[in-house]
Amino acid sequence: MENDVMLTWIIPVYNGEKYLAQAIGSILRQPCGDLEILVIDDGSTDDSLKIAQSYDDPRVRAIHKENGGVSSARNLGIENARSRYIAFLDADDVVCKGAYNDEIHGILAEGRFVLLGFSYYCADHNLHIGNKRAVIEGEVLCDETELDPYSSFCALFYQREWLIEKKILFPNGIEIAEDVAFHYIAYHNAERIKFIDRSIFVYRNNVTSSSHKLGNYDNVLKHAISAWVYCKNQCTTKKAKDHCDIRIFATAVEYIQMACMAGVPVTQIKQAMKKPEIQEALVNYDLLWPGRKAAYESFNESPGKFWREQRYRGIIADISRFLVRLPGIRSLYMKLKYKESIEHLV
Repeated sequence: MENDVMLTWIIPVYNGEKYLAQAIGSILRQPCGDLEILVIDDGSTDDSLKIAQSYDDPRVRAIHKENGGVSSARNLGIENARSRYIAFLDADDVVCKGAYNDEIHGILAEGRFVLLGFSYYCADHNLHIGNKRAVIEGEVLCDETELDPYSSFCALFYQREWLIEKKILFPNGIEIAEDVAFHYIAYHNAERIKFIDRSIFVYRNNVTSSSHKLGNYDNVLKHAISAWVYCKNQCTTKKAKDHCDIRIFATAVEYIQMACMAGVPVTQIKQAMKKPEIQEALVNYDLLWPGRKAAYESFNESPGKFWREQRYRGIIADISRFLVRLPGIRSLYMKLKYKESIEHLV
């Protein structure tokens, strides 16, 4: 069955029954039918698995597993895909109309690139308005990108056999930035990437999700920094390892700011900054981003003042997050945030 299809869309899902059918339908409606959809149910307690199993279409397959996190679900998808290339889609996102057409199929069939990058949209929860995240079309040496994956990992197609050969997997046990870690290692192993300015998918901005809460400062420390440590351990060049140090430190400063905003005691924040991986990253202090260095130095020079300023911002942010969950205010927020009508894309 290997390589019977050109492209597998892997959809990990955990209690995602609200939007899963919309995600699957957006793929089934693509002009080029040489694809499959692999839904990995990560121990859902809702009807996600039933929805995935309800399709009378051989292109839709569902695999159930015990809950183990999104990384383990995606890795299982890589293992079970039957295609030459794979792409990832979250269960609450959709693929744009006409995204996978004969032109893209031809590029995949040619097989010159192990990575292809595409544009995508960020949009409101109703998928009515959004903003495009565009790429500059052309072929680029991955080293020229400074190995820094700014675009969403979902906007990439990966050659499956290459991923398996290079043993590129999502880091299990890491719940934040696991996608960036996977993307970064892929960049590190690839020689060249082809960017195509075609919008492949729409990312749904769900402002009511847990990822928008200030309490995530602890996860930033536990998972986001761990993701970059994972990258650093996987990389083989000094340039790539140095860039991981930059990202580790940048994430550590993000933790300082978020923890202060959430009211975490200064002593606890200082203790967290003593983590060995953060201290090791300071070896490359001269390479660090000026803005993050300025914030770090401000915290060290006057932690009480810095804490009070950030805590005030945190209170305002919490109030804003509460208000934006109210339907009327959320609608206004989305109209201010997103400018372009995208209903024709979905």
